[in-house]
Amino acid sequence: MAKALEEVSRSIKRNLSQRKTPIDERLERLVNGIQRGLLIYQQDKREIEKYVKEIEKVEDTLSSKETMTKRLSKFKRLKRRFAQSNDSVKNNMSETMQSFEAGLFVSGELSLPEDNLDLERWFKKPKGHERKIHGHQHVGMRIVNEGPTLLPTLDAHLFQKQPFTYEDLLPYAYTKPPESQTRSIEHKRIMTKGSSKKKEQTC
Repeated sequence: MAKALEEVSRSIKRNLSQRKTPIDERLERLVNGIQRGLLIYQQDKREIEKYVKEIEKVEDTLSSKETMTKRLSKFKRLKRRFAQSNDSVKNNMSETMQSFEAGLFVSGELSLPEDNLDLERWFKKPKGHERKIHGHQHVGMRIVNEGPTLLPTLDAHLFQKQPFTYEDLLPYAYTKPPESQTRSIEHKRIMTKGSSKKKEQTC
């Protein structure tokens, strides 16, 4: 935030130095206000930057592509170091890490996601454009109802870097959706009709 404010302040100063405009006086007041706020921040800047570096180390144990075992080991080392520190902020960080550890590192089996974070990364991959279709944060009921056949399609770019050819798609020409998907879609149709406020007109 401070870096963004510094950039805003520099940008306004550049504009003020080029020419006079009717709002110059207000822009100057804005710059002065930003600079006064940044002076207060400068007093704590070095200490805050040290905490940010520590947080980045924790974040790396959660977002890196290393195995769960290696990430958990790094996570625990950081947690112990924070707990042994005389800094109350680091002590609080250690307590927070302790409370989240059980949920962050949950072992999986076979090809399932290794832990909750791996599961979250999987959900982020294919469905970004699905959220953009209707403008909501969630992907909508379409994934729930058509998931068995829709997800492999949405994930296709992860396994096939080149455009699909006729030969690639031919084996799927007469494939039918699984029964579970058919039942789910039919159930949705019935529920939508049942909850509709429009009443069927009788002759």
